[in-house]
Amino acid sequence: MTIPTLAHSSKRIQEVVERLRRVPDTARMFSESAAEARRLHRVDQALQARLLDLGMPHRGPAADPHFDSLDLANVGLGLGLRCPRWLAMRWWSKSLTQVVPGQRLDYRMELSASCPSPGHAGACRFEVHPRLRAAMRPGTCRETGPGTYAFEVRLDSGRHLFGGPFTELIDQIRPVQFHLLPYPLNTDLGFLRDSGLADCRLAANYLHRLGGSLGLPVRSTAGYFVAPPYATVHVWLEFQVDGDWLPADPFLLNALNRWGIVDPGQWPPHRSPQGLLWSVHDEFIELLRHNDQDVLLYPAMVVTEQHASPL
Repeated sequence: MTIPTLAHSSKRIQEVVERLRRVPDTARMFSESAAEARRLHRVDQALQARLLDLGMPHRGPAADPHFDSLDLANVGLGLGLRCPRWLAMRWWSKSLTQVVPGQRLDYRMELSASCPSPGHAGACRFEVHPRLRAAMRPGTCRETGPGTYAFEVRLDSGRHLFGGPFTELIDQIRPVQFHLLPYPLNTDLGFLRDSGLADCRLAANYLHRLGGSLGLPVRSTAGYFVAPPYATVHVWLEFQVDGDWLPADPFLLNALNRWGIVDPGQWPPHRSPQGLLWSVHDEFIELLRHNDQDVLLYPAMVVTEQHASPL
């Protein structure tokens, strides 16, 4: 996708601002300067002026505006700017195209923990929580340094297209637009219903609730999207088919299709993204222990090796 210019994207810019304005200002932190918007989010001065003219939320005078970081990230996603969020989505889409059905994928990974309470007395002591260790390949976790661990994960790829009773559920999420949201707004189902916006966590929660009301075998799960060399925190669904729980992410696939960065013929919303989603737990919950206390922390992870073999 080409990077839009002011000459041919006025409608898209207006649509982006309209979506931003559905989010209440009480959910914003106006911490990003105009210089940071240019440097970190690739929103140049001319584009900033156009966004401000259309009513983009900000604080301060037009000569020195401050923006919300998630608003800027949503601008980048909506306009296809070469910002970190957009590049991450492009990397995810590339990983989808590289998946070969019928393979067993072994990933060697490393995690690095950061102190949740800097400045405390004494040294940091980290420990992998049993629920995270249980999601790893048995016997592979080892500490390689203070707060750093190496381990292995095994995922199987396939090509399953959900149909039948799941079709109605998947259709319900198609009108909802992807929008990065702060906590706790990304847990508010009322906001989704009123605004038509959601991030992956809110969409998964919505579909989980709706699937249950329809009597479908659906559950939500949290873990990582494994796109070497990175593994990124993510939330998605699992549908039970013939006794097996298969990953399902119609909301993300619909967004990637809408942005034009995956082939909808190859990756329609009803295809299972098997081989890329590593399920850790059914919700965001403590994965590490720090000084004998559970901490709500999904640590950063990198993929150091990948091996594929036939199933």
